[in-house]
Amino acid sequence: MMLNICKIVPGLRILLVTMSLLPASAAELRLDGDRIYLKTEREHLDAVLGEFVRAGVQVEVEPGIDAIVTGTLMDELIQEGLARLFDEFNYILFWKQINGPVGPMPKLSEIHLFRPGRHQNVQPFIPTGDNFVVVRRSGIPPHAKDELLLGLKPGTSTQQFREMLAAMGATAVDSVPALGIYQVRLPRNSDVPAVVQALKGNPWAALAEPNHIQEVASPFRPADSPAGAVPDLRAVGEPGEGLAALAILDSGLTEIEELGDAIIGSFDAVNPERSIEDPVGHGTQMALVASGAVVPYGIPAGAASETVPVLAVRSFDDNGLATNFSLIRGIDYAVQGGARVISMSWGSETYSDFLAGTVQLAQDKGLIVVASAGNDPINRPVYPAAYSGVLAVSAMEPDGTVWSRSNYGSFIFAAAPGVGVFPVGYNGPPGTYAGTSIASPTVARALTLYYGENPDATASEAIDALKSVLTDAGETGRDDYYGYGALDADALHRLLEPQR
Repeated sequence: MMLNICKIVPGLRILLVTMSLLPASAAELRLDGDRIYLKTEREHLDAVLGEFVRAGVQVEVEPGIDAIVTGTLMDELIQEGLARLFDEFNYILFWKQINGPVGPMPKLSEIHLFRPGRHQNVQPFIPTGDNFVVVRRSGIPPHAKDELLLGLKPGTSTQQFREMLAAMGATAVDSVPALGIYQVRLPRNSDVPAVVQALKGNPWAALAEPNHIQEVASPFRPADSPAGAVPDLRAVGEPGEGLAALAILDSGLTEIEELGDAIIGSFDAVNPERSIEDPVGHGTQMALVASGAVVPYGIPAGAASETVPVLAVRSFDDNGLATNFSLIRGIDYAVQGGARVISMSWGSETYSDFLAGTVQLAQDKGLIVVASAGNDPINRPVYPAAYSGVLAVSAMEPDGTVWSRSNYGSFIFAAAPGVGVFPVGYNGPPGTYAGTSIASPTVARALTLYYGENPDATASEAIDALKSVLTDAGETGRDDYYGYGALDADALHRLLEPQR
C-alpha cells in the first residue's frame, strides 16, 4: 500500500461552523484513477467525506472537525486537488490497485484527515445511513442505488475503460479479479436499469447488471413452539481434526461463548476494513447450527457431535440486505480461505449472471454450495438455491413433516430439520426459530463431517453419498417437497457411519 503525507496549503474556502445550523446537501464526486472531479457548494464536510466513502474510499477523521466546503475540482491530480480542498487540515492518502481484465488501475483507498500534529486522534468516519440504499420500483428487481456491476470484453484497454467510466460520470469502486467484475458507482439518482440497457450497445461492455439486492431467509418464531423451548447447546471446543472449513455467508457474527473455538476465520464483505459484527443475529444463528453448538429438532443431541470449523462472512448490512457484489466478494473469500462447503441462507427470485458465474467458479474450485429454498411456499425457484449444481434445502418440522412455510419445487435437493432453539435471536429475543435458513447449514454441516471421514472425496462423490442415504419421504422417489429425501437422524447415521 502506498501513502502520501501532505501538509495542506490554503485553497478552496472552508469555514469552521456548527454543523446543525446548515441544510443537508450532497457533493458531486468522481474519481478516475489518480484524478478527481468534485463540485461542492456550501457542503458539510461530512457530506464531502461521505462522497468519498460512496466512491469506495475508507475515511478516518479527527473528531470535532466541523466545516463547510465550497469549490470545484475538475480533472486534477487527487493529491493537488485535496491540498486546495482541505485548508486548515493535514491529511494522509493511501493507495491501492484495482485489478481486473484491463490490468491494474490506481485507486485511492483511504484518507486520514486531522488538525496539524493530531493524527493519533483519527477515528473511522461512518456516514449516516451506512446501510445499502435500495431502489424499489414496480416491475424492476430491487437494486442498490446508483450502482451497477460490469464485465468487460477481452482486449479492452485501460484507456477505453476509463473513457467508458467518464462517459457515464462513474467511478470504479472495486473489483473481483478472479471474475473480472467491477463495482461501478454512478452519479446520484441515476436510472440504473436504463444505464444497463444503454451499455448493451457499448463496444467494450461484455455484461452489465444492476447491483441486485438479496435478503436473508428470515427465520420465523413459531407460536406453537415445541415443549421445553430452551437452547439445547453442545459444548463446542476445538474443531475436529482434519475437518475442512464450512463458510457461512450471512449477516455476520457476534462472538459468544457458545461458539467456543469453532470460528477459524471471519471477513466483513460489506466493509472489508472493519471487524465482523452481527447486529441482526441471523449469521450468528447459522454459525451455531454449522458448528454443532445448536442442534435442530429431529437430530439427536449425541449424533455427529464433532465441532465443525466455521468461516463467518458478513455480506449483509444491519437491515439484513446484501448486494450481489458483497455476496460475490464473500464467496471469493470463502474460496480463498479453503472452505469445502458454503451455506447460504438467503435468496430472491432475481437471476444474476454475475452471481451465477461466481457460484460456478466456487464449484469449479471443488466447493459444495448449499442454499435455503426460501420461507414462502411459492413453488418457484429462488436464487442461489436454484443455480445449477447448488443443493437447495427445504425445511422440516420436528416430526419430519415439511414445514408449512417452506418453498418447494423441482429445484429442491433435500429436506432437513428447520426448527431449533437459539441463545441469540434474529432481530428479537432468543428462543425457538423455524425456517429453511436453519435447514441449509444443517445439510452443509453433514457434508463437512462427511469430508472429515472421507478427506479425499470429491464434491460430486460427497453429494452422491448424501443423496444415497437420504430417507425417502413424501411421495415415493424424488418429489418437490423433500427432493431426493430427508436428512433425518437415520440418514445422518448412514452418511457418517456406513461401516455400521
